[in-house]
Amino acid sequence: MVDELPSLPGYRELWGRSTFQCRYCHAWEVRSSAFSYLVPAAERLEWSVFLKGWTDDIVAFTDGAL
Repeated sequence: MVDELPSLPGYRELWGRSTFQCRYCHAWEVRSSAFSYLVPAAERLEWSVFLKGWTDDIVAFTDGAL
């Protein structure tokens, strides 16, 4: 498996410290913190609802695509 990071400013620098791919692998340690979600397409927006199991503070980033 290879992680393909989006080409967003600062993303690579935060990867593995405060930016994670897997909520199951990393979210428990930071539960109750603010979460954000990079939404790749409109049909994936509902995924942010699943994050409510870890926090009530969620921001969905759409990069203006939605």
